[in-house]
This record gives sequence, structure tokens and C-alpha cells, in this order.
Amino acid sequence: MLDKHLSGQGKAYIVNPEAHSRAGVEEFRRLLMENGFSYSVQCIIDEDLLFGYEEECSAVRQELYVISRIVEFPNSNTTP
Repeated sequence: MLDKHLSGQGKAYIVNPEAHSRAGVEEFRRLLMENGFSYSVQCIIDEDLLFGYEEECSAVRQELYVISRIVEFPNSNTTP
């Protein structure tokens, strides 16, 4: 899905429960990297960002993944 919809400089934002609260974290991260995406993870503290989230999940802290394509340059010594 990301490969189809994420343009060159675009970013995707995905919210998931913290790693210790869910299965498949390492596989999710591995698949991102294997498919040419980089990511950063931030813990969400602001309750406004979780508005509408199911109440039973509210006690589980959430992580925000910011995902982008890995950009390769023709000359590895070249930076943007």
C-alpha cells in the first residue's frame, strides 16, 4: 500500500500501540526497510492526537511512525 500511494518526498503517518503491547513489530520494521522505506518512531503523549481512539485502547501508549522513501543519489558522496 505504501509503495503504491507514497510519492517521492511524501510521508506516511501510522499510529500503533507501543512495541511491547503488540506482536509483529520487528517484522513490520524489517518489511519497511526491505521495501525502501525509512522510519522514525515517537511516543504519542498528546491525547488530542488520539481523539476517537477506542476507549479500551486508551491505557496503552501509542507510537507514531513517520515513514518516507529512502532516497538514493547517483553518487554516494552527494548529499541533497
